[in-house]
Amino acid sequence: MGNAVQEQDLQVYVKAMEALKRRVVMKDQVIETVGRTWQYLKDNGETGLVVLPRRLKERSELVHQAIGWLAREDKLRYREENGRSFVSLTE
Repeated sequence: MGNAVQEQDLQVYVKAMEALKRRVVMKDQVIETVGRTWQYLKDNGETGLVVLPRRLKERSELVHQAIGWLAREDKLRYREENGRSFVSLTE
């Protein structure tokens, strides 16, 4: 019975480590996308939220997380026109 418990504990540990690795990789991807988004907006100015993922050649999910990160740091200005949303840097 002791070996079965150890095996079960090991499986739980391995699953927890795999989940942690996925979170770390995802966070690294978001951080990289934050930098690329900031640089793109610095170089190109105001950009529509819909086209930004295509311009960055990145998944919308990551770009939207990057936008949220930059917004949280008060780095973005938002503007809406005719139902479309645009972002630019505040700096």
